[in-house]
Amino acid sequence: MTIRLVRRSFLSKVLAVGLSATLAGPFASPPAVAADAAKDSGMALQEVIVTATRREESVERIPISISALAPGDLAAGGIKSINDLNALVPGLQFAVPNGFSSAFTTIALRGLNSNTGPSTVGIYLDDAPISSRLSGYTNQGSAYPYLFDLNRIEVARGPQGTLFGAGAEAGTVRFISNAPSLTQYSGMAHAEVASTEGGRLSYEAGVAAGGPIVQDKIGFRISVYDRSDGGWVNRVNPWNGALVSANANNSHKFAIKGALAFKVGDDVTITPSVYYQRVTQDDAQRFFAAFSNAPHEVFNNAVGLPESWTDRWVLPSIKLDAHMPFADLTATASYLDRDVPEILDQSPFVCPGLLNGPPATVGGPPTSGCGNPLGIGYPNSAADFSYTPTGLAIKATTVELRLASNKPDARISWVAGLFFDHRVQKDYQTSYTNYGNEILSVPTPPLGFLFQDQHETFTDEQYAAYAQADFHITDKFTATLGERIGKTKVTVEEASDPRVIALYSLTASPDVITSSKETPSTPKAGLSYQLDRNHLFYASYSKGFRIGGANALVPPICPQVVPTTYSSDNVQNYEVGAKDTFLDGRLQVNTSAFHAVWKDIQQY
Repeated sequence: MTIRLVRRSFLSKVLAVGLSATLAGPFASPPAVAADAAKDSGMALQEVIVTATRREESVERIPISISALAPGDLAAGGIKSINDLNALVPGLQFAVPNGFSSAFTTIALRGLNSNTGPSTVGIYLDDAPISSRLSGYTNQGSAYPYLFDLNRIEVARGPQGTLFGAGAEAGTVRFISNAPSLTQYSGMAHAEVASTEGGRLSYEAGVAAGGPIVQDKIGFRISVYDRSDGGWVNRVNPWNGALVSANANNSHKFAIKGALAFKVGDDVTITPSVYYQRVTQDDAQRFFAAFSNAPHEVFNNAVGLPESWTDRWVLPSIKLDAHMPFADLTATASYLDRDVPEILDQSPFVCPGLLNGPPATVGGPPTSGCGNPLGIGYPNSAADFSYTPTGLAIKATTVELRLASNKPDARISWVAGLFFDHRVQKDYQTSYTNYGNEILSVPTPPLGFLFQDQHETFTDEQYAAYAQADFHITDKFTATLGERIGKTKVTVEEASDPRVIALYSLTASPDVITSSKETPSTPKAGLSYQLDRNHLFYASYSKGFRIGGANALVPPICPQVVPTTYSSDNVQNYEVGAKDTFLDGRLQVNTSAFHAVWKDIQQY
């Protein structure tokens, strides 16, 4: 039984100072991105072009706290996945909470972390948002692409709600793919093999290629990535410690992306693409200290049933770029289809009292257990295991249309756009057990007796219009003003099997639908001073928000009164910073100090 979200008027304040530095030299690999032609000595840090402001600009010229990692950075740091970025990106946190399935992940920027509800960080593959909600029924994190054949990764810290909308209240992480070229061929190949002491072999291989099909008219890019991580945690019998499955926690990752580019006339390019990724985990990653010998590199788990999961998603998208005399037009559309089935062993949750006595006394003392002398977390026999399939499915459609000015010498530079997002996320958790079957009357052989069956469907719909302008007051002073006005609607359907409703004497309907609407506003204002080409100073105010939702059903034996819906939370960020280059372009130092106020936090 799960009790999930309750919104309360909590207030969190964060005051912090950040510092990052990059030094070029014979010991550092410069980013493999277009370089400043003036820095041709080979020792200077090269210029990285990003699109965090929805226009192409140098990362050292935009007045926000941002890290940009190019292929050279990823290769030098051995960065293969989102979990590896923690070592290179200040303020980024990615974690798998202890004791949970490795499918349960959280991501945070600047400490704005939440283990429930929508992500506080906007996750994008190119222009498509791929974030998801953390549901109390499923607890599976967002989708993350594997870091192969990328042009760069952009991590923008602080609220990015003006340009990126809901879910970017702590910042954004954007994975930017290599685009098809219409003029030249390029490719890469990579392979490695690794051995884990006391575990299985691991391997990784990837290949990418692209170039013109018809010179200057049609181009392609395709990449394939395959990785297997050998297991190192054994699964053992919880009663006698006998080996059941050696090195059981194997995992496998596969990704493929294909893209075409069509030049229509002189000023229009159309780029359709498809990305597919599949990740499988054979068993739990955690190990139990009571059954392990860590000093001798023996790691065992005593989970009764193999805890496996698969995360499969596909993202077709299409992008149109058109150059016009006064602005550049970009139109994008994408469709995310994601499915994550998972199998858990819930015996430790069933045995400590969930099913003690008749239904009227469900939830007995937590020390009662199943009677196993090993402790309350173990059933008496394999017949008492609790088989629990869970999962989520997401189907999301996103469309965006924006214009960005293209006159570099104009006194006003601007970007404006329209945004639409419609996503449906379905989460479920169903549990079966034979323990306590003398009190259960819902037999479902051969899985056992049904004692939990909950389904939850979130339908999130967003419309938004936004605009941001840079007013170049002088050659050195620039003022920035932006605003995004959105309209959001959340509809939540909570459903339970009627037999479970009767079992626990619930008075609620087995199917409850609630909804809420909001009109969020996320402004931005800033002032920057470009002292010279090597020194930029800025001050800014920005706001971000995270869409709300609805709470799960609560059985009448619980004394709490839980509201049916909860509204969004929001972050207001006040920041000053500087970007400085020293030693003839060999040293870059970016500093920032911020004060973030997080209101009405969504939490368990």
